[in-house]
Amino acid sequence: MASKDPMELIVNSALTLCGMDTGFRDRVTALLTMPNPKYADADKQGRNTAHIARDLFFYRENDDGSVAMPRGFLYELEALVRDAGLSLDIKDKRRTLPSREISFYGKLRFHQLSAVKDLLERDFGVSHIPTGGGKTVVALWLIAHRKQPALIVVHTRELLNQWLDRIETFLHIPRARIGIIGNGKFMIGNEVTIATIQSLVRRTDDLVPRTGFLILDECHRVPAMQYIETIKQFDCRYMLGLTATPWRRDRLSKAIFWHIGEITGQIDKKDLLEDKSLCEAEVVWVKTGFNTDIDASSNYSQALSALTRDPHRNRLICDTVLSRTGNGIDLVLSDRREHCEMLGQLLETTGQIRSAVLTGDKTSKQRTQIMRALYQGKITVLIATGQLIGEGFDLPGLTTLYLTTPVKFPGRVIQYVGRILRPSKEKTKATIVDFVDVNNPVFKASATSRFYTYRQQGIVEQHSIE
Repeated sequence: MASKDPMELIVNSALTLCGMDTGFRDRVTALLTMPNPKYADADKQGRNTAHIARDLFFYRENDDGSVAMPRGFLYELEALVRDAGLSLDIKDKRRTLPSREISFYGKLRFHQLSAVKDLLERDFGVSHIPTGGGKTVVALWLIAHRKQPALIVVHTRELLNQWLDRIETFLHIPRARIGIIGNGKFMIGNEVTIATIQSLVRRTDDLVPRTGFLILDECHRVPAMQYIETIKQFDCRYMLGLTATPWRRDRLSKAIFWHIGEITGQIDKKDLLEDKSLCEAEVVWVKTGFNTDIDASSNYSQALSALTRDPHRNRLICDTVLSRTGNGIDLVLSDRREHCEMLGQLLETTGQIRSAVLTGDKTSKQRTQIMRALYQGKITVLIATGQLIGEGFDLPGLTTLYLTTPVKFPGRVIQYVGRILRPSKEKTKATIVDFVDVNNPVFKASATSRFYTYRQQGIVEQHSIE
C-alpha cells in the first residue's frame, strides 16, 4: 500500500525524489528509460552490438533510495503524482541572483506576445518558433522581464555574433559589456553572457554561480552527451530552450524536454505567413536519370558518392540553376563538400554567374568575406553544405533553394527551407527546386518523405513525383 505522506522532491540542478514506494519508483524509472537508437540501428544492420547499451537511462538511483532525474521532467512528474493520488513536498533550491537593470527596446509582434505569455507561466521549457518567427527577440524580452544574469549557449561562432548584434539592438547593452566565452575570449558579463558549448564545457564551474537564466539556442542538440553533462550542472531558476525544429533524426527528441522542459510558447507558421513575417513557397521537382548498381539500402555512403560524382546529374543541376537564376540569391545545397566544389567549378566555367562555395574547410576570414560579398550583391549563387547554413544562417535575399542530395529527415528539410522564407522587398514567393532520383528506390523514397514534409508545411507543389 502506497504511503499517503508527501514525497519529498528537491529541485536544484536536477530533481531528486525521496520517499516513494516500489510501484511508483518503477513507473518513474520506466518512463525515463529509452531504447538506444544506436543499438537498434546496429542490430538492424547485423553489426556487433556487444559494446552498445540496449537502453538509455535518464535517471540515477541513489544509495539512500532516492532517484535523481532531469529537471525538465518536473511537469510530467507532477502529473504522475496527481494520477497516483499522491502528493509532493517540494524543496525549491534553485539559484536566484540579485536583479539586474535590463530593459527591452523593441516591440513584439502579436504572435510573439502570445508566445511570451505562455512562457511566463513556467520557469523552464522549450519554445518552438519557426525560422522567421523571432525566437531571439522573444528570448531577449524574457531576459529583460526576468532581470536575471543570463547565459546564452550556442554552438557556432556565427550564432554567437548574431546574438551580439541582437543584444545591442534590443537590450541596448554595449558590446564591450556583453560577456563572451569562446573565440579565444573569456569574460562574464554582468547582464548577459554568450558562450559556445565547446568553451563552456571547460568553464562551467565559473559560470554556474553567476547564472540566473540559462538559454540554450538550437536546443535540439541537447541529447548529445557533452551538452547534457554540461547543462545538468546549472541550478538557476530559469531555463529556456529555443528551436525551430525540436525533432532529432536519432529519435531522442523526448530527451530534450526531459532536460529543459516541455514545449511551451509555440508560434504557428500560419500566423507568420498571415502577417507577412514569412513568404509563401512552392516546390519544383526536377527528375534526374541517375542510377547506380550500388545498393543504397546497405551501402548508402557509397551510393551517395556515386550520385554526387555523376557528371550527367551535375550538369543537369548546373543547367537548371543557370536557367532560373537572375531573381535574388540562389542557394545550392549538398551534403558533400566535394560535391559543392564540383558544382562550383562547373558553374564558374560558364562565366555567366557570380558564385561562391561555402564549406566547413573555409577559414573564419573566408566565411566572413563570402557573407559580406553576398550582402553586397556581389554573389548571386551560393553553393554550400547543409551543416553550415542549417542553423544561424540569416540572409533574407535568398529566393531559390536547390536541394541536390536526397535529404530525408523532416527536421533538416524544414530547417533548410526556412532559410529562404524570410521576406524581402524584392521577394513575394520563394522556390524550392528538388532533384528527384526516380530510378533509385532508396533515393526516391527520400524524395517521397520530403513530399510529405512540404505538404505538412503548407508548401504548394508545382510538379508532383510520378
